[in-house]
Amino acid sequence: MNLGEKIMNLRKEAGYSQEELASLIGVSRQSVSKWELNDATPDLDKLLKISDLFSVSCDELLRDDKHPLRKRNDIRLSDEDVVNYLTNSRKNAPMISAAVILFILSPVFLISVGGSYSMGLFHSLFPNEETANGLSMIILFVLIAIGMALYLYAESRVSKYSNYETTPVSLSNSMYRYVEKEYKLQEKKTSIQKAIGILLIILSVIPLFAGYMAENLAAVGLGIMLIVVALGVGLLVYAEQIQDPCLILLQRESYSISRKEMKRKMYWLIVTAFYLIISFITDAWEKTWIIMTAAGILYAALIIFLKRKLSDSE
Repeated sequence: MNLGEKIMNLRKEAGYSQEELASLIGVSRQSVSKWELNDATPDLDKLLKISDLFSVSCDELLRDDKHPLRKRNDIRLSDEDVVNYLTNSRKNAPMISAAVILFILSPVFLISVGGSYSMGLFHSLFPNEETANGLSMIILFVLIAIGMALYLYAESRVSKYSNYETTPVSLSNSMYRYVEKEYKLQEKKTSIQKAIGILLIILSVIPLFAGYMAENLAAVGLGIMLIVVALGVGLLVYAEQIQDPCLILLQRESYSISRKEMKRKMYWLIVTAFYLIISFITDAWEKTWIIMTAAGILYAALIIFLKRKLSDSE
């Protein structure tokens, strides 16, 4: 069985017309017809899309033999499963974003108040430095606890869908088009949110420099910088949480079948745990704040790098 015959058989088994298959892959109906007649061969990127769409490896498609195609064990999703997954994931987006913002904001009070107290600031609010630092530590742990609770609650609401990220999924033709439409509707909005988020992270250094230039305000400048970084990263995370469910279902970008082993959701939990461990071991809370700031900037850089790399490879 040659490549053209395999494509035709897979198309007919899935119930697609040549025009429908062409639309899903992003080519003309004439191209599909030529493939099936063996008058032309799909480009590598189109072959990968065919492989993902029909849950068949590229090796199986290209090998010219008489053996039947061996399909992967995809998860077949009902229309109700898809709608519920999209709905719950989008409801979780504000909570996940808020949790990450709280993680980054957690040391702000400690930096701003604790760091500035020795310079003569906030003496009217706290009787001594120990009280200021103690209250700052309480606020830090409260913010982390609230963020952790939000994060774990949000994750528990979609835990039954977690295998969608690592296992190939199959949708009905009509639902595939529905998800694709939803993705396109959100794409412009999420792109703007990501751009604003990255811009905020870049501009966050302004209050830092301003704080160092102003007398006795260096710690306050650091605190404001973390607030701006938190808002920027929060926007990035929110946009990703809105966009990712569609990408997971469509199996595109970092969630294509060949890349479904990639996972990013544990990033901020790991960063926060690392920050607390290092801070307790070194007892240098006035310095370890840089971990959260660097994590926010690294997160933005990774998003830009991965998007560009995936676009180049596709």
